[in-house]
Amino acid sequence: MDTELLTVGIVVWNRAWVIPKMLESLSSQTYPHNKIYVVVVDNLSTDGTIDRVRQFFQGKPDFYGHKIISEKCNIPEGRNLAAKNMVGDYLLFWDSDVIMEPTALQRLFNNLKENNADIAMAGNSRDIFFNSEKELSENAPIFDTKPDIVKISSGIGMGQTLIARRVFNSVMFDNELNISEDDDFALRAKENGFKAIVNNGISVFDLNIGKIGESDIHIDMPLQDAMSNMRKKAKARAFGCSPNPRLKNVLFIVRHKRYAYYLGYIPTLLALILGVLLQNVVLLVIFPLYLSYYAAVQIKRRGLHKGLIAVERSFLVGTPTALWLLYYLIKRPLTKESY
Repeated sequence: MDTELLTVGIVVWNRAWVIPKMLESLSSQTYPHNKIYVVVVDNLSTDGTIDRVRQFFQGKPDFYGHKIISEKCNIPEGRNLAAKNMVGDYLLFWDSDVIMEPTALQRLFNNLKENNADIAMAGNSRDIFFNSEKELSENAPIFDTKPDIVKISSGIGMGQTLIARRVFNSVMFDNELNISEDDDFALRAKENGFKAIVNNGISVFDLNIGKIGESDIHIDMPLQDAMSNMRKKAKARAFGCSPNPRLKNVLFIVRHKRYAYYLGYIPTLLALILGVLLQNVVLLVIFPLYLSYYAAVQIKRRGLHKGLIAVERSFLVGTPTALWLLYYLIKRPLTKESY
């Protein structure tokens, strides 16, 4: 099998509980280790994440080399740092809480070359949950290996994605996007004529402790940051997930529970307005019931404090985001509008 020198980029912050598992998965890759350079970009972790990274590389001298960058950065800034420090002509973004089957890197490289593509993602990703860090460290999920199932895709995440250097010559991550930076990057790569593929045969696990698979980033960030660049985020979500038809794009969006709930604010708020105008009690209670249900779910999952913050964010961020989503979905087909 063909091989070339490539870089694995890991953007990380306070992931000491899972980074050993991720690095163990990297170490198991069949792609020649002497053709793998690793760049770790750490957002000044305080839990010993980098100590564990250093311990790993002390015992793995067979890699081509590695570089650790520790500086304050958000996710897109971290991804751009990884791209600027890559060695070779290919960069694989590998999230710190993700593990892949041993043939994943080799297969992605082969897929990219054989299909004359610029971006290749491992698409068969599933969440797996553990009750504690000890349980996580003692268990090894069994990969469901399948033959290659490769198709063209515009919906590209960055959890396990190989990108050719030529893409970064035209497109970098938008440093202003604290979330959805991957959707935005994939959309602009498509607009610049780059070809993206996904291999749904490669088995991937996203590791979690507890019962919540979704990140708390929307809750933990300052409200001002959460409300920034909502138009860009909505456009990336509306356009970046599937080329056509529009109905398929809508279904992709509503499969993401958070965005589906955002869209629900539009009819429920309209019902509230009509209820006020018509003095109709039934219409008046639809929105409060909708919000109360969401509050009950979030408080049960996250506790009172974070649950109430989740409700606040959901309404203040979700309502304008839903309006932008509807605007861009109606506006299709995609135009090469500049950001």
